[in-house]
Amino acid sequence: MSYSPKARRALTLIVAVAAMLISSAQAATPIEQNRDEPARNPYQQFASKACNGATTCTLAFPALPKTERLVIDYISCLITASSYDGAVATLYAKSKPAVFATFQQGALVVGSVAKYPLNFATQFYVNGGDAPAVAMTTSDTFVGSPYCLISGYTVTLP
Repeated sequence: MSYSPKARRALTLIVAVAAMLISSAQAATPIEQNRDEPARNPYQQFASKACNGATTCTLAFPALPKTERLVIDYISCLITASSYDGAVATLYAKSKPAVFATFQQGALVVGSVAKYPLNFATQFYVNGGDAPAVAMTTSDTFVGSPYCLISGYTVTLP
């Protein structure tokens, strides 16, 4: 089958455009945003602090840009105390300490220390310019460095 010179040029142009589209699609950067809910940007932060021997310990997380609001969906902490006494962790926003959520869980006693694994789903809001924090208290003393992970998403404020 023979094509006319005009048809060959058109076919060559179509093949070239298709090759260019395929190569540009392969070089695209990965999407770091929820495609189903484009206003939500994933958020996850870890904090730890040496609180050995103290009865209170506050883990501070980075402040948010003023243009964003954070929605915390999940908090996970591991607190180690010198004995089982009912340690408590409180999630709050630094500028409004009256706004908080408190979590308490039974301990796992390992040798001479008590480990408190805290894993809770929540819905906690932190406004732009503010910083989330977790305050922990125990009537005995902390052993080592408690740590927490908070996760959720940010939304851009109008």
